[in-house]
Formats: sequence, C-alpha cells, structure tokens
Amino acid sequence: MPGYYMATEKYDRTASWWDDFVEWRGLPQLVEVVSMENVPAFDDRELTPEDWSHVAPREEVGCVGLFCFRQLGPLVDCISRLSGDKPINLLWVCREPIEQPLPPASPPTFEFLGCDLIDDYTGISALTNCGGGFPAAFSDAE
Repeated sequence: MPGYYMATEKYDRTASWWDDFVEWRGLPQLVEVVSMENVPAFDDRELTPEDWSHVAPREEVGCVGLFCFRQLGPLVDCISRLSGDKPINLLWVCREPIEQPLPPASPPTFEFLGCDLIDDYTGISALTNCGGGFPAAFSDAE
C-alpha cells in the first residue's frame, strides 16, 4: 500500500499548553497526541526546490494543510537541517486504507498507532478537536 512520510513536533506533557488541551478535551488519561495535525517539525517555507521535488502534491495526499514526502531519505535530510533539537515524531501515513496498513519494513521501523480522521480542507483532526468524541464509534475512555 502506498504511503507517505511526514515529521511533526512531539505533542505530549512537555508542551506548554498540554494541561489546557487535556482538560478541554476531557481526556485525563492522555499522555501524547500523535496526529498528522500536529505542528510540522520544520517550516515548509524553508524547503529548497530540491526538497520540494520529493514532496507529494497536496491533491495527491488529499489535504491542503499537510505536506508529505514520497521517500524517507529526503525527509530525514530536511529534519536534520531544519528541525533543530526539538523532539519530533516521524510518521508513515496512508490515505483511506481499505485494510490494516502495513508500513515499510525497512529501517526505521514504524509501529501502528491507529487512525486519524483529518478534514481534507482544513487539515484539522476530528479525533483531537471534537470535544465529546464519537460515542457511536468509541468512547473517550478508549
């Protein structure tokens, strides 16, 4: 199954407004949010034309608010050059999988953490930004 690579800033208890988010969202058990919606690991305005040649068009990825790389190597180069020392999450993502996605087996390895529900137009995650959740699908306790 084709997929894409992206890097986001780590969003957990070390973030300055973590406690406010957890209280607003009503999920006291939450220890980290791993989402495509998280802040990118670096500013895409800093990408070179060479970097952009490895980025999938936003229409292909399916969301105007995200930028994803087709190959891991060029993304790792950008992370090294542009993200500084901030902690990041390296994500392998696929769009609308029909079955359980199988990430690439080559290093680094990726652990399946779950699915996100991202609005195509805004890039906002419904799972992290809809207070009250989706009780017909899963409870906030999950």
